Amino acid sequence: MVIDDLPGRDGLPAVGQLREREVNVLRMAATGAEPREISGHDVPLPGTVRNHLTSSVVKLPARNRIDGVRIAHGAGWIP
Repeated sequence: MVIDDLPGRDGLPAVGQLREREVNVLRMAATGAEPREISGHDVPLPGTVRNHLTSSVVKLPARNRIDGVRIAHGAGWIP
């Protein structure tokens, strides 16, 4: 097991395990924005946005991006 894979408090990963772009994409997804709407801000392509969302969901671990947003919000990582 890689040290970065160890969970943080409450079984959640430490925020440092989510890359800045993953957190930014989750923040924009929290507003209800779709990948094509998010693309162009910090991430150039909708497919890359989906990859960041998927990566975030796996790291949290969440059931889907909505659950990922809920977990990140509950942990105080996004407003």
